[in-house]
Parts: sequence; structure tokens; C-alpha cells
Amino acid sequence: MSGQLDSLYRLQKTDVRRAGTVLAEAFEQDPVWTATMGELPLEKRAYAFETPVRYCLHYGGVYAPSERLEGVAAWAPGEVAEMTFWRVLRSGSMWPGMKLGAKVARKMMPVFQPDK
Repeated sequence: MSGQLDSLYRLQKTDVRRAGTVLAEAFEQDPVWTATMGELPLEKRAYAFETPVRYCLHYGGVYAPSERLEGVAAWAPGEVAEMTFWRVLRSGSMWPGMKLGAKVARKMMPVFQPDK
């Protein structure tokens, strides 16, 4: 599969903030994100998307069509897809979420937790 990704830009840690903003803008009208983040400004909403971007940078892959980040795709392999507390902590993914505040973070937890 990596041969198919060669034409894409692989995001670096320096791209995380911009990737969060790109995704926040892309999901601006999404009902789940609207319900969980309400009327937060774009800057704050971007923190919510930085969390999975950081996680996937650490455990999987994050790609864009080019360095301009016209779009962003992020994934983690199945064995690490569940964002456990320790994985989130090890990947540095917790810190952007903490910037959202406890109230918003609690509302978002079901979004990132698989059905049990």
C-alpha cells in the first residue's frame, strides 16, 4: 500500500496545527461536531481534531494531497485503533484536548470511544 501513498504528502509534527484547522473547517456543519462543540471558535474546534491527528501520526499515518493540506486523511491500524488513555498520553494527543476544557472534552469522549 505504501507505493500508492508515494504521491501524497505525509504530514509531519509541524503540520498538526494546520491539519486540525483544515479538519475543523471541513466538519464545521457536521451535526456530531456541532452538538459537541457548539459555538466554539475555529481555533478551539481545531484542538479537537489535533488529537486524532497526533494519535495517527504516532501510531499510523496522516496524509494530504500536498503540503498545502487541501484535505487530510488519518488512520491507525486496527490493533491500536482504540484510543486508550495510555496510548493517547504516549502519543502526545492529550494536550490539544485539554485546551478544549473539561466540559467539551466530556461531551466528546463518546465520539472517540468504540461501542462496547
